[in-house]
Amino acid sequence: MDDDDHRWSDGGVYVVDNRVEAIGPAADLPATADRVIDAAGMIILPGLVNTHHHFYQTLTRNVPGTQDAVLFQWLVTLYPLWVRLTPGPARGQAPRAMSPARQAPEDFGPS
Repeated sequence: MDDDDHRWSDGGVYVVDNRVEAIGPAADLPATADRVIDAAGMIILPGLVNTHHHFYQTLTRNVPGTQDAVLFQWLVTLYPLWVRLTPGPARGQAPRAMSPARQAPEDFGPS
């Protein structure tokens, strides 16, 4: 979708040096590129940045009894751990927490 809310079922995104240069119908974009990712059947939101992430929670994602807990039990179990976290471990966990965002786009495609 562009600033005028146009949507294209056959659309594409043309990127140069990690910058979105053009979006629109695939036929209107350059025909060649260094890398082409087939995103047919997916939704593309160029420029979308996840600005809400609880990095510290990756430290406690494997605590027994929390994987299948309902929200309240999950919070009751983990909150006592989170309130004792210090900046060091939380900061040290940031690269691991960001690793999914570093994956190549094709890693998120249909299998």
